[in-house]
Amino acid sequence: MKKGRIRRNMYSITVGVLVCIILLCYNITPNRIHNYTDVMSAILSLSSITTSLLFASFSLIPALPNSKLLKSLKALKTDKKLLDRLLLAIFGFLFCSVFALSALFFDEKDTSVLSKLIISATGGTLSFSLTEQFKILRILLKALEKM
Repeated sequence: MKKGRIRRNMYSITVGVLVCIILLCYNITPNRIHNYTDVMSAILSLSSITTSLLFASFSLIPALPNSKLLKSLKALKTDKKLLDRLLLAIFGFLFCSVFALSALFFDEKDTSVLSKLIISATGGTLSFSLTEQFKILRILLKALEKM
């Protein structure tokens, strides 16, 4: 399972790294973002809520051994891959929450290099996590079609 993790998630990793590099190249600082605290608060709220929902689904999916959804996931051979993707998305959103929380400590007029790095990391982890989330939804939709 560990061997194929990087290859299986290469698209999401590439998206996250590209967004991070783009934000660094465009010198995105709190000074350049209108309503900076509102944007960072919204990112923090989104990632926190999504983390809690993913934790709930991570614990509930294996707890239902006789469910049709789990049987169809096993038939598609994606049950362990789904749990692996859920864990990666949880960690991605968790790191996004940490970066967004630390970004809230900067002043709206800040132009420092550290603020630029934190904002870039927030954008990169958010895009990585959302990409993983869409992959999870695609797996679940395929399993629902098979039911």
